[in-house]
Amino acid sequence: MEVLCDGEVRDVVAGTIDADRYAQALRRGGPSPAPRGKRIAAVEAGTGKLLWAKADADTADLLPTTLCARVGRAFSHGPRERICLNARTGKGVWKAPAPFAPTAWARPPPTLVACDGVVLSADGSPGKPKASARPARTAWTVSSQPKRGTGALGGGQ
Repeated sequence: MEVLCDGEVRDVVAGTIDADRYAQALRRGGPSPAPRGKRIAAVEAGTGKLLWAKADADTADLLPTTLCARVGRAFSHGPRERICLNARTGKGVWKAPAPFAPTAWARPPPTLVACDGVVLSADGSPGKPKASARPARTAWTVSSQPKRGTGALGGGQ
């Protein structure tokens, strides 16, 4: 579960973990199974009132810890695309392709940051687009893979 504080609203990502698989993982001393059927919801902080919830194909497989919000928009990253929602209503604003290679599941999830009208996505892939917060368009790209032997990021385009 993720909780994000955005003023008087708490944006929440939650999912369901199979109880039997969880019990097996505990017995083995292994990691908890991943949540399935994820959803995003917005809750009024002072009252706990549910403002909206979105549970569909856009949210079911959200990558962990990718929720961010800024200036009336909520953003997240799934295996196939990044999504932007109206933070007040939960309605979709835009989607941008973001294929996440199966081999990438062994890496940490991408980091999304929203700042000054731009959504930055550091996902470890060469030359991935960084989408503008409104509307969805590629503003620029930069490799998020280190240059061999330097630890520095690649150049922008």
